Amino acid sequence: MSIWLKILGKAAKWPLMIFIFGLIIAGSISLSSIKYVGEIYHYVFLMTSGYILAAFLLASICWFIFRFLNLTIAHLRFKAEGSKSIMTTILSVIRNGLTTLIFLLVLKLILPVSNLPPDYLFFANKALVISLIILIAWLSLKSVLVYENIVIEKYQKISDENMQARSTYTRARLLKQLSTYLILILTLGACLLVFDDARKIGISIMTSVGFITVILGFAARGTLSTLFTGLQITLTQPFKIGDSLVIDNELGTVEEISLTTIVVRLWDLRRLIIPVNYLLNKPIQNWTHESQELLGTIFLYVDYMVPIEKLRAELEKILKNSTLWDQRIGRLDVTECKENALQLRVLLSSTGVTELWDLRCEVREKLVTYLSEHFPEYLPKVRITQLT
Repeated sequence: MSIWLKILGKAAKWPLMIFIFGLIIAGSISLSSIKYVGEIYHYVFLMTSGYILAAFLLASICWFIFRFLNLTIAHLRFKAEGSKSIMTTILSVIRNGLTTLIFLLVLKLILPVSNLPPDYLFFANKALVISLIILIAWLSLKSVLVYENIVIEKYQKISDENMQARSTYTRARLLKQLSTYLILILTLGACLLVFDDARKIGISIMTSVGFITVILGFAARGTLSTLFTGLQITLTQPFKIGDSLVIDNELGTVEEISLTTIVVRLWDLRRLIIPVNYLLNKPIQNWTHESQELLGTIFLYVDYMVPIEKLRAELEKILKNSTLWDQRIGRLDVTECKENALQLRVLLSSTGVTELWDLRCEVREKLVTYLSEHFPEYLPKVRITQLT
């Protein structure tokens, strides 16, 4: 509490002095008007002192807010050891937005008494309105960015098992893109509507050449369809950032999702860039849609005389010593009897595509090594019988 009182006192020091200075000036003017009591000059002096006091009060409040936000941001950055936290970002946006808004309000108050020609005054007022619209758009964009940063900071290290974190992160990224498009379009439209001539031109275009709009809409149906598909993916989320997909027999991890394309990182670090329409109209395999728990198989071919129980015991030993096994499923079964060998299937479970692949390779290698060292005679072989 003491540090905030210090910040409050330091922020209020100079603004309070400025206000006291303005109070002294306004009081001096009011005292000077006493000798004109009953005359018009008395009211002129009182109005002047009131305007001066109001101007100094407004300046003091604005300066206090600006200094308080600056000192608060500096304090939070110092506590975070120089890192830019979410709170400092929010305060910076508020500070910059308030500074610009106060500047626009001051200009609005100055314009009526500036004695500018009517044409210049007209365009100055329109410029102020457009500046206010742009300020609102900027604050909206910054708000969306702050929301995305909050999500990123909360789920900075996205765990593969945390499906809710990945879902929220994916939705935040897509909503940011969609919000940015909408804010820019609405800002452009609002700026055009400020001028009456532009509004009339827009109405004239819509009424006289409306068929051009239909033609353009028909020509851009692919783009619009893509955008709506991106929005549909945002809401339904058939896949998320971090999901493992199989697309055209290519296994990869979703790295980035936009309103128009999806970037999939393949196992060999290639990037597969796919239009969203392609995925919506074609079935895909999502190995991690609800959870990261996966099953994998290994097939071994051995002689009919192999001791199955010893292989099962060795498999259990291998799995217990492996950090990749999630301790859910690990079993060995004889799945088929072929002419020259038995087919053994090892069923394994793990959390994650990469972990499952590595576990399968590890178990396969160790089982083959075990067979080669302890039962080499039970590896698949061809028997030759001499007929007499």
